[in-house]
Amino acid sequence: MSLDPELVASDSDFVHSGISLPRMELLHLPDLKGLRVLHLMCGDGLLCGFAHFSGAARVLGTDPSSELIAKARASYPACDFQQQGLQQLPDETFDLIVLSSLHHTMGKKRYIQQLMERLSPEGMLLLEQGIATGRQLWVDLSIGGEVYRFPSQKGLEAILAPYAWKLKGKGLILPDDPVRRFVVHVQPMKPYAFLLLQASGSGKSTLARKAFPAKKLAVISGDMLFSKVARGRLEAPAKLAAIIGAHYQEYVFAGQVKRQYDWADVTLRIIQAGLLTELVDFWLAQHGKIDCVIDSFIPADHHQTVRELLQQRGFVAVLLDWQMEQTQVNLAAGREQLQQFQQAQRQAAKDRVSIRPATGLKPLQRLLQRLKLKS
Repeated sequence: MSLDPELVASDSDFVHSGISLPRMELLHLPDLKGLRVLHLMCGDGLLCGFAHFSGAARVLGTDPSSELIAKARASYPACDFQQQGLQQLPDETFDLIVLSSLHHTMGKKRYIQQLMERLSPEGMLLLEQGIATGRQLWVDLSIGGEVYRFPSQKGLEAILAPYAWKLKGKGLILPDDPVRRFVVHVQPMKPYAFLLLQASGSGKSTLARKAFPAKKLAVISGDMLFSKVARGRLEAPAKLAAIIGAHYQEYVFAGQVKRQYDWADVTLRIIQAGLLTELVDFWLAQHGKIDCVIDSFIPADHHQTVRELLQQRGFVAVLLDWQMEQTQVNLAAGREQLQQFQQAQRQAAKDRVSIRPATGLKPLQRLLQRLKLKS
């Protein structure tokens, strides 16, 4: 929603120390209700006053000017204002931090890092920053006779590389601005979990190999983890291990007793036992909180639960869906076919023995046998 044209036209009535209502609109502020908000270089507090009006739970504004802080306190007594410089950061956690003066700071990369450390997991740093042109990462520009270091687009990308960020658009040009301002929303980078949860034989493992090279992403194979647990090569929580190791079928093949596990059936039993949360945590315990691919069958009606569990653990959960003809024979049916084939082979061998001609007889005896048969 845009501001009232008459309000924009009368912007001079709302120009404080660099913040105005039309300028605030270009910041693309989130819903402020219930948030903890910090505005650095707050001037005389207009944005802080708006945050409180919008239902923010806590609003703190800081500025080095005693005159502006006094004015802010008088205008918006419900907000907290402190006189301090940009390098003096409060030791608190915030959901939104607004900064329009990165060029005033020293050690800009470290300063951004300190701001991000003060954000909640879902918090956002809102940067309104002039961006210089050119190939250099940083460009020295003059404001009122003072020289400040502004980032180029590449420079800004470099200091924001560890975080998730999005360029929201252009900001207003103020009279003393040497370059155009842009608005950037920055958030803590979360690890991604790409979910391949379809049934066995649907191409999960092939897709994981082709789309997600192991050198770049950790691939967590549910079947492989189950197999290691069943064979005593990997420890798992006791309740999971009990289900994984207990459910198998024995059969005789080539004279040997074999043990066959059906990992899809094991997964269903784990879910029926109410241990899906434990299973997700078991997956994640293998590599920690990093980008990963989870290749493990989960019934479709539990996909959303898996996504939510991963989101609660700080991941961006991406559920992949694709169509491929089922290629794998049902384990029970396949085993039955193998056993039938084995029985057929044994019967064929017996038949060959029963019709085999007698051996070890003398030539005369063999001749008499043939004569008897002819008569």
